[in-house]
Amino acid sequence: MSAVAVASDEVLDRAELLAGVRYERRAGSVVLRLDPAWQVLSSAVLGGGRRHARSLLHLHVPLTYRGDRPERDLRAAARALDLGGPVVGLMTAVDLARTQILSGVAEGCAVRVLVTVGLRNASRPGERPVPAGPGTINAMVLVDGRLREAAAVELAALLAEAKAAALVESGLRTPSGARASGTSTDAVAVLWRPTAGRELRHAGAATELGALAGAIIGAAIGTELERRSGADEGGRA
Repeated sequence: MSAVAVASDEVLDRAELLAGVRYERRAGSVVLRLDPAWQVLSSAVLGGGRRHARSLLHLHVPLTYRGDRPERDLRAAARALDLGGPVVGLMTAVDLARTQILSGVAEGCAVRVLVTVGLRNASRPGERPVPAGPGTINAMVLVDGRLREAAAVELAALLAEAKAAALVESGLRTPSGARASGTSTDAVAVLWRPTAGRELRHAGAATELGALAGAIIGAAIGTELERRSGADEGGRA
């Protein structure tokens, strides 16, 4: 499959997460509309790295998705949704109705975190690569302040550490039987205002922001693992 259709134009859920940040959920996508543009540092499929962005797209794909040009599919979905560019785009096979949105305040800045948890491609560094598929853990963190670039890198690294710690503690295993620390297709995005708000020089584990973000990611993964413990194995993503 090389193309993805946007399942529905109907907005099922919408909210203003922060001033100028509009959240919209449809059957096949979650969108953040950013006005004015925000800075983003991410490992996203589309628009990864550091850039200004006017939109963030989280696109649902089926478990059978094996698109060889995911950037093209994300661009097509962005056009169908009439998203303002530049666009940062991620993919997941997780039902987007299960997107967790968590909130907090750290160092005087409001924080919003969006997380989806899919565990089909459980992996850990150093093992034979797991075939890349659409089951993934995606985390998007919005900080209503100005991050130094080094702080954004610290925060992205901390999110990976928090995810790995939560999964190792859960006992999740890779196909080889080793303790998993993630999946083979995880992605992270850190978003912050380019000019407004308080400037944050650091965001590692020793900071209030880092502690909050790490706790939120751990809680989100724990919530999903608890849900899965009572779910039908055949319906997992």
